[in-house]
Amino acid sequence: TGPIGTNSSLTIQFVAMSRLSNLLAQLETAMSLNQFEHAERIAREVVQLDRSTPGAWKAIGFICFRRDALDAAFDAFTTAASLVPADPEPAYFLGLIHRKRSEWSSAETRFRQALSVNPDFFRGLLALGRLLRERGSAQAAIPYLARAVAVSPGNVDALSAFGVALRDV
Repeated sequence: TGPIGTNSSLTIQFVAMSRLSNLLAQLETAMSLNQFEHAERIAREVVQLDRSTPGAWKAIGFICFRRDALDAAFDAFTTAASLVPADPEPAYFLGLIHRKRSEWSSAETRFRQALSVNPDFFRGLLALGRLLRERGSAQAAIPYLARAVAVSPGNVDALSAFGVALRDV
């Protein structure tokens, strides 16, 4: 195989990369427009082309989570977390899944994991603070909820959760 084989191989790789790039753009658009069924089809096609695409796994996880398909969401977010350990979102959603399953300790661990990646991750701060307060540890919740308020000062949910925790102490 001379130069022709090499060029053919490069052409195939280029076409595959172009297709993947196009699908990822379509996926982003479908997700932003809340077209979740369409987004899921695209995301599943993306992972068939390249299983190491974390955005597609996160999209599948989010869509499955919205449908209460918790096992499928768990698998997708676990894959995404392994692909991008520096992204707090998969750990956060894994925490939400554990919370829905009343697995309090595992939920707390996952929320803390998200915050270890990004200490200012608003949704992780709020989720961990709420979980701690609801589990009877209002005092332990206050630093997380205070940080959530500092990260997003006008957020009504954070202000409300912080106020409730202060009242419960």
